[in-house]
Amino acid sequence: MGEAGRREVGWETVVAGIARVLLAEAVRRVREGGAELRRRDRVAAALASLESGGAVVAPGLDAACRRIAVSRRYFTRTVRALTGRSWLEHVRAARIRHACALLRAGRGGVAGVAFECGFDDLSTFHRAFLRETGLSPLRWVRREGPVG
Repeated sequence: MGEAGRREVGWETVVAGIARVLLAEAVRRVREGGAELRRRDRVAAALASLESGGAVVAPGLDAACRRIAVSRRYFTRTVRALTGRSWLEHVRAARIRHACALLRAGRGGVAGVAFECGFDDLSTFHRAFLRETGLSPLRWVRREGPVG
């Protein structure tokens, strides 16, 4: 990632704040909107909760659907319509963002961070990290390194 692609310190806090605002807006709309709007807003709220730090313990697809009382088909179609990505892609991306924050803060090695972020094995973590950042975890740490 070039200089223009580097994120400033504290960007995670900004993203979490934006997610909370979106979640509050979704809750407001659910209270005043029609049935279709409420279903769509519940899906948006599930995405917002993922962005605000819920990725490590994110529910699987079926559990997410049950939690917000929508069908799996509706949920997957709405997530893709809202974002252009699947639920699983969002969960993985949020976990990788969390992993980057932990690595940047110097909170453990790659293996420990991988397991703390909800990955079951290192090879899956490595592939997901490479897909999201364009770098292997070790190269990312060398480039972005722990702050402080």
